[in-house]
Amino acid sequence: MTTQNMTKGWFVAAATAAVAILPMTHTTAASAEDSTANKADANTNKAASWRAKTVDDVKAVVLSAGTEYKVQTGDTLSTIAQATGESVDDIAKANGLSDVHFITVGETLKLTPADKQDNNSASECA
Repeated sequence: MTTQNMTKGWFVAAATAAVAILPMTHTTAASAEDSTANKADANTNKAASWRAKTVDDVKAVVLSAGTEYKVQTGDTLSTIAQATGESVDDIAKANGLSDVHFITVGETLKLTPADKQDNNSASECA
């Protein structure tokens, strides 16, 4: 083998390696792992900023809601129950909820109006 052929061989090998490595050093695409990490960070930020509403927060909305209430961010079934005077179990049963610890934002819950509850209480006492 001549020196010229050896030099040519090394040049071809170096060029091939450079062509193979160059795309790996200059990428703009995100990997699935990057996407998952970003989603996890976003979910962590949402969880960190989530705050349960107080009974008074929910009461103000429930009073104008009537017989149906649309679940909002920060609502819990317990708080909705306290705000309406209903029990958690009654709301869960009326809405077919199998897990009282799981309601979703945007879900519409059927409620017993507070004035109907007051009338029931009054008639029970009479």
